[in-house]
Amino acid sequence: MTIERKFTRGVAWMAFGNWTEQAINFAVFALLARLLGAGAFGLLAMASALVILSEALVRESLSEYVIAAPDLSEEDLNAVFWLLAGLGVFLSLVLAAVAVPVANFYGEPALVPVVRALAPLVFVKSLDAVPAGILRRDLNLRTLSIRAVAGVVAGGVVGIGLALSGAGIWALVGHRAATVITNVFLAWTATPWRPGFRARTTRLREMIRFGVHILGLRGAEIAALQLPTLTIGAVLGPVQVGYFSLSWRLVEIGSFLIVTPIRTAAQSAFAALRREKAAAAPFLVDLLAMTGLLAFPAFLGMSMLAGPLLTLVFGPGWTAAAAALSPLSLYGIYLCLGLIEQAFCLALGRVGYLAALGWIAAGTAAAVAYLSSPGGLPAMTGAFVAVYYVLWLARIWFVARLADLEAGSLLRLHAVPATAGLTMAAVVWAVLQTLGAGPPVVAIGLGALSGAAVYGAIAWYTMRDRLMLLRSYVAMTRGGPAGAASGS
Repeated sequence: MTIERKFTRGVAWMAFGNWTEQAINFAVFALLARLLGAGAFGLLAMASALVILSEALVRESLSEYVIAAPDLSEEDLNAVFWLLAGLGVFLSLVLAAVAVPVANFYGEPALVPVVRALAPLVFVKSLDAVPAGILRRDLNLRTLSIRAVAGVVAGGVVGIGLALSGAGIWALVGHRAATVITNVFLAWTATPWRPGFRARTTRLREMIRFGVHILGLRGAEIAALQLPTLTIGAVLGPVQVGYFSLSWRLVEIGSFLIVTPIRTAAQSAFAALRREKAAAAPFLVDLLAMTGLLAFPAFLGMSMLAGPLLTLVFGPGWTAAAAALSPLSLYGIYLCLGLIEQAFCLALGRVGYLAALGWIAAGTAAAVAYLSSPGGLPAMTGAFVAVYYVLWLARIWFVARLADLEAGSLLRLHAVPATAGLTMAAVVWAVLQTLGAGPPVVAIGLGALSGAAVYGAIAWYTMRDRLMLLRSYVAMTRGGPAGAASGS
């Protein structure tokens, strides 16, 4: 089976798994939001800021070496596993130790037990990094998809059960714990590999250097969320940070639906092309073209329909979160395209520049957001998004250089879908203004239909080549979820 064929089947399985996962997650969080309110979500966001960062450091650091390494031995896998397990223990202990300072920073004593309850999950999460990396290297994405769905189902059952019993914020803690434990258990049952104590020390330096760059990159990604969360929480309080946290979650769900299936399979495919010494630049351009075709209308539409969407799904108590969701939706476009670019760089083992740029962006965005705090939540969120768009130019330049392409050609790739998306957004805005105050379901329905019609018409006349490209990749997924299942 060719790499392209494996890629498309992998995308099909990841789409099935991620879309199912996010649909369940969306339903669970909508119900939990109604049961618990913004205050509980805000407290959890404060408590989990450092926890999420630590989980990312063990989940997607050295495990990326498992995917990217040109050759890999049993001793290499052992070395990666024990390094990550040790890092997981260390980070869990650090988190437990800083629980009191974190609570004092926010002036919320109730955060102490919550942070300490979440801390052990970092070590637990470190245990599945290598098994999951093996599955991704082999493009065994069917198993990863099933695992993800099982995790959110388990988390939803536990979280909703605790919320209905009056557990408050502990329902969110239980939800997170059940999801992590289920994912780890299923990763270990899906691969025959088990860690041993023989490790090839000759490659430790290479692994650690690669891992440090990945740690920096993952840390910057988490800081992109957590630094604004810290800033908004310190300046505006838990309710406003709850609005921001929920808005981020909606943008994250949108990006999962659009790009995660492509990005996960693409990184493994890029790495395989590298091992075969085949050109990857045309594949990169194809993926960016297809991703932009989907991301621009999706997130510009979300930005326009933020108010009615929040009111319909979460209730009138969450309508004010539109102040964050409208500008933050634009970050979703950057996120989708940036993840494809990142997958390309990861597969080539070139992530040091991305890590440095990510930290510059995170720090600058937090500082600019703080300076914008007199304007409230909309100004802080808008400033955050603007910084990332400005610094995106530096990322595009780096990716173009790696791919031996012109940076201008990658920028021009997004001009047509961006123009079509903005035209669509203007039409949706006009429809909402015409409707005025009314049932949110009507606003969403008419806005979505008019937007889809406008964008579809423009795409047919100006981006027909992208539509045909997307169709050709979809055609190669025959034998994806349904076919694979029947053949197993």
